Amino acid sequence: MQTAFAVPIRNKAKWGLEQCVRQVLAQSYSPMDIFFSDQGSEDDSLALVRKLVDGYNGPNRIYVLQCPDTDPVAMCGLNAHYNWLMNQIDADFIMWSSADDFPVKERSARTMTVMNEHDGALSYIGTMQRNFGPDGKYKGDTARPDKTQICDLAAIAEQRLGGSMSSAWRSDLWEKFGPLPAVGVQDLLVPFWAGLDRGMFYISEPLQIRTHWDDPNQTGLQDIMESTTDLAYRKQMEEITHFQMCANHIYMAQAADKVAQQNPARYEEIATVIDKLMHTVLGHTAGWVETRTWLTERKIVPLCFQQRRN
Repeated sequence: MQTAFAVPIRNKAKWGLEQCVRQVLAQSYSPMDIFFSDQGSEDDSLALVRKLVDGYNGPNRIYVLQCPDTDPVAMCGLNAHYNWLMNQIDADFIMWSSADDFPVKERSARTMTVMNEHDGALSYIGTMQRNFGPDGKYKGDTARPDKTQICDLAAIAEQRLGGSMSSAWRSDLWEKFGPLPAVGVQDLLVPFWAGLDRGMFYISEPLQIRTHWDDPNQTGLQDIMESTTDLAYRKQMEEITHFQMCANHIYMAQAADKVAQQNPARYEEIATVIDKLMHTVLGHTAGWVETRTWLTERKIVPLCFQQRRN
């Protein structure tokens, strides 16, 4: 199985990029192709990557790419980067790391051991993620699942099992279900696609390290929303979150319906999951209506989904 490790990058020079690059270059599995891809960084990210790669003398092939799709930003930009990279990487299986997180040295080898134990018959392998604050204080591990296992499709959907874990997937999964939509959440959609395909496997070992930065440009909507003391801004973030969750659960239901129509043997299982997905959509729609009403009464317009530069 031809294997790759990829790191999409944008403006991460002061946010742990050096440690990420060093840890990816130090991965214990070989042979594989390693891709560092910069998406129009306005800081020293690209120069830093090139400097670190120049000193590499290991068994893997290293590529430094520049994604030309630099106009979209924030999540829309990251998804455009993923979609572009999936057309650049010639590999059967790709492991991923955010540029401000990093994999422990053994992650790639452990991941490929699991894949080989299943004769390549998995679509996605995630690992536990160990979380730290910017001060280095331990903040806990991925909450679920609680053991190494194959993940059930219903559990993937209901418990959002892809969240806060490392990602690795087969490239043919993208061919069947991709590309990511502009506001698609990768760690919701891709694990769910895997559950519809060959399956998702979770390794309950801390093989990926994440730092929860305080800067709003380096964290997700939930962390931003929880950290603000401005009630109006919090409500605007709530509205974006409800929109995002509605959109992603609809994308999941659409993918599930397509598979159910093509595979009658799974129709009943998948139909039950679709019902639960649409129940979740209704819940977020109700929250969205309540939040938008509060904002409308105060003449506060919606926030633009693309606010960040990374």
